[in-house]
Amino acid sequence: MKKTDIKAQDILDFLTKKYDLSRAESWDRNGLFFDEQQIINNIQIALDITDDVVNDAILNNANLIISHHPLFTNQDLNDELDYFVNNDLIEKIKKNKISVIHLHTAFDASPYGMSMQMAKRLGLLNIKQDDQNPYLVVGELKLGVSVDYISRIIKQKFLSPIVKYNNIFRLETNLKKIGIIGGSGYKFADDAFVRHELDMLITSDLKYHNWLDAQAKNQNIIDMNHLSESIFIDVIYDELTKFYGNDENLNKSLSIIKINYI
Repeated sequence: MKKTDIKAQDILDFLTKKYDLSRAESWDRNGLFFDEQQIINNIQIALDITDDVVNDAILNNANLIISHHPLFTNQDLNDELDYFVNNDLIEKIKKNKISVIHLHTAFDASPYGMSMQMAKRLGLLNIKQDDQNPYLVVGELKLGVSVDYISRIIKQKFLSPIVKYNNIFRLETNLKKIGIIGGSGYKFADDAFVRHELDMLITSDLKYHNWLDAQAKNQNIIDMNHLSESIFIDVIYDELTKFYGNDENLNKSLSIIKINYI
């Protein structure tokens, strides 16, 4: 197949060999939207689809955006929703004839997906995807480390603007067995600690009462911030470089929410 003949559907077919859409949650909007038969010029890869990302796509003559987080859900856009749907942005995408691929929970639940990629970047050994919970991977460090040390590595490798951990474990220096759940995964903590006897669980988006629960249960938790999932961009970029044989058609966008931390 010539590069000039590649359609949006061809890109989806290639990616879903690793990130099977059947793994996606029923509530989640994964797959290809707008025009599957469109011949692809260039591709914009992003964590989220924002106005900045769409502008990048237009500037780069990219008529396909691949994002991790969906722009909308399976609910009908005409339904009364309790969350914001950026209809103006959807219309802008349509107007500029840009197709969209979302790989969210299909990516997260894959054996090659989010948590596995994070574990590899942290240099864990003996990494295994949990056979009951596909979002959880468990691995080990060769040498025991402190929670402060691993938090600093996370901040460096995952571009996390802020990394949090519970203070009761700050003096521990022999933490080896680690569980990772990319995204919001604290709801799986009890099961993960019990079945895998973890020294630490790394996830994101803990709320105030989650921290209280973790302290009461003596659970060592690191919150790496949801932006840690931006590694999706590099993973898909590398996969599509293999598909094309080069990266001439590929562009990256990292649209960071502008929040000040004091």
